[in-house]
Amino acid sequence: AGDRVRITAQLVRVEDGFHVWSENFDRTLDDIFAIQDEIAGQVAHALNESLGTPGNELHSLSTQNVGAYDLFLKGLAQQALYSYGSLGVAESLFKQAIAADPSFTEAKLALAWNFLLQSHTGLIPASSALEQAAPLIEQAVVEAPELPMTRVLDLSYTLVDGSRSFDVARMKASISKLADVLQGHPNQSFVLTLIILYAELFEDDMGLEPIVKRALEIDPLKADFHDSMAILLALRGELDLAVEYQHRAIELAPGTPGYYTAMAHLMERQNKLDQAIYWYVRASETDPEDPELPMQIAQWLYDLDLPETADIWAKRATAIAPHAPSARLLKLERAIYGGDDSEIELITRQVITEITEDRHWIVRVAAAELCRIHLEQETPDEAIDFLLEQFPEAADFSRFPTGGAGPFFAQVMVQMTSVMSDPSLDRAAIARQYRDNINAMDTELARDSAIQTWAH
Repeated sequence: AGDRVRITAQLVRVEDGFHVWSENFDRTLDDIFAIQDEIAGQVAHALNESLGTPGNELHSLSTQNVGAYDLFLKGLAQQALYSYGSLGVAESLFKQAIAADPSFTEAKLALAWNFLLQSHTGLIPASSALEQAAPLIEQAVVEAPELPMTRVLDLSYTLVDGSRSFDVARMKASISKLADVLQGHPNQSFVLTLIILYAELFEDDMGLEPIVKRALEIDPLKADFHDSMAILLALRGELDLAVEYQHRAIELAPGTPGYYTAMAHLMERQNKLDQAIYWYVRASETDPEDPELPMQIAQWLYDLDLPETADIWAKRATAIAPHAPSARLLKLERAIYGGDDSEIELITRQVITEITEDRHWIVRVAAAELCRIHLEQETPDEAIDFLLEQFPEAADFSRFPTGGAGPFFAQVMVQMTSVMSDPSLDRAAIARQYRDNINAMDTELARDSAIQTWAH
């Protein structure tokens, strides 16, 4: 009543519902953050005694501003949905929290993480995410270097920097350091989410299964952990079990569109394209602002030779974001489906000239189609000259170019077209060099089926 509050905290064993510990806290509201720290400390102590494990040091928030903290919590709730619409709302809330308290380090870290999430969903380019996240991470390193999220984001910055070459040793060293952070904080879902992204890239479970199992023991109701386990199981080819975990993630967080798309790709791997489309439709219903969801549905429908239905979804994707790479990719896919080479060449040249980030392999598709057309027309030099004009670094076959997938695929197509059109080239030498470059990469990109076919 009045300025007093009563809070009851309980520690309940999940297996049998036994109440291990409980405590009532009667306090005044003159310092809500002190109350929070006291309760957190006692709960953590009881939890550590119950589990027989040493506890991690608790960290007090860097803000005493109740309004800023309220905005921060609302931002975290939106960020957890991980959708086109919610990430934009979360960004605004985190910025408002920082404006209310410029020393609020946790809000800065949450905003930096939000930019990286927006890049992963396609809301903003990776270069923009890095540019906006970098100063926030730099501030956090100075203000709170001991926070797990500070260490994680500082490491993640080097991982997602698209201007660097595919330095596998550097990337794996950073991932190993991230895993060390996760060992000490197994219930930190944002750390796990980041490492899982790179486990998928390298098609390697990184020895994460014991950590994910421990996280699920700590919090069996955390949807992120079920999603992470599904990804690890899929990497091992245990697709049926992966589907079970993915279903559980959806049950726990039905408002998160990424869980529906993850289920769709599990269906795709099992050659159940109709079910994959069903789950993408569910995702699109959950996140109607995302143009890449109807884009993927349209692509699959073209593959199923259902152009009229595909066109409906393509129109929806284009209406949502008419200038996005997804709209250009759909235009190209439609031209490919219709077999109109003149239209295909026009679009491919526009894509290669104007699009800087190879999201959904759009540069790869464009480069491949351009080279196909000119090989069939017996004018391969036109395609090669155009690609090298756009990506001059692709001319050095002794190494893969830096700058991401665009220059990489340009080089691949220049090599392939040169070998296929010029019998005087030393094909064996080019193939050996190419295989060496591919093997040095050790990433999902290197194991792409089209790339492997060419390499061998």
